[in-house]
Amino acid sequence: MDERVSGSPVGDDAKRGIALGCAWGGVAVLASVISVVAIACGAVVLTMLGQAREDARATRAEISLRAIIDEVVMHQRRNSGESPADIDVLALPPGLTTDPWDNPIVLVVLDHEVVAVSTGPDGVFGSEDDLRRSTDQYGR
Repeated sequence: MDERVSGSPVGDDAKRGIALGCAWGGVAVLASVISVVAIACGAVVLTMLGQAREDARATRAEISLRAIIDEVVMHQRRNSGESPADIDVLALPPGLTTDPWDNPIVLVVLDHEVVAVSTGPDGVFGSEDDLRRSTDQYGR
């Protein structure tokens, strides 16, 4: 018995071919969906890794600022309360005067406190991402 699809005779082999074509079409759609999901997941992971890297840099900067302020306090104790004129006067290990974004850490000497400042990721002094540690925070 001859069946017709769109006016063409369809035999058993043709039916199997159509069914196989539909199955492969479904597999191709599924593969496309899986690919899109994998790309989206990869983008999320990369974003999270980028944030984790920035968080680690901020933590390293905070540790450096604390070490610098510790040394400022030691300098003041050795020098009758006198604050250092600048960061180069301090006995700091190499590399500690540069933040994780390769910007120099600056000492700001005020009347009764010294502040160590990292300009943060943007490298601009006085912006919102600056990190600071002060002798007023010493021990905290």
